[in-house]
Formats: sequence, C-alpha cells, structure tokens
Amino acid sequence: MNKSTKIVIGALLFAAIPAAVGFHVGSQGANATKYQNQAIVQMSQGNYEQAAVDYTKAIILKPNEAHLYSNRGDIYKQMGYFQLAIFDYSQAIKLSPIRKHYEQRAKLWDDLQEQDKANADRKVL
Repeated sequence: MNKSTKIVIGALLFAAIPAAVGFHVGSQGANATKYQNQAIVQMSQGNYEQAAVDYTKAIILKPNEAHLYSNRGDIYKQMGYFQLAIFDYSQAIKLSPIRKHYEQRAKLWDDLQEQDKANADRKVL
C-alpha cells in the first residue's frame, strides 16, 4: 500500500469512527477509562484498528485528555497513518504542552524527513 493510499484510508477511518461507534454516553469518566483499557489490550494484541476505535470512543467522552490523543497517535503511527498521528500529537500538545508530546511529534517528523519541523519541536523542549 503506497503512502497516498494510507493517508486516504486513514482519513476515512478517522472520519468514520465517530459515526460507527454508537455507544451510550452515560458515566463518561468510567466509560472513557473502560475504552482506554480496552484500547491498551487491543494494541498489545496487535489489533490496532480496534485500539484506534476504542481510543476514539474515550476521546469522544473525554475530549480534553491529552494522553488519549497521544496514545491514539502512537497507534496511527504504528498503522502508517502518519498525518493522523501528527494531528493527534498536535492535539495532545495543544491540551498539554509537555515534553513527551513534543518528542513524539518530533520523532515522527524525523521519520517523515521533515527536519525543520522536527527541529522546531525540539527547540520548544
């Protein structure tokens, strides 16, 4: 699968997940934790698509939790959906501008051979 195809598929996945998740929004904190825990298990078993869905469910319930975006960004990176990973790392930085989030994005910029952007993130550190 070439890079353009991965970007298109990733964008479709990103756009389709909220519509596809269909779940009850009650007990947001408990449910967000449940979905995060499910995502961790799915990721450890190599089920990255389901892990991304579970993190998306958690994000819908707790949209201001930077670590959820950071973790989903790691999954997108693993799946080769680099632009989605950049988006999630950037959202994590916006919510919580800590070293870890800048490092995640800088490493991905390095992988994408975007040295100026990687260096800009490292200057913040």
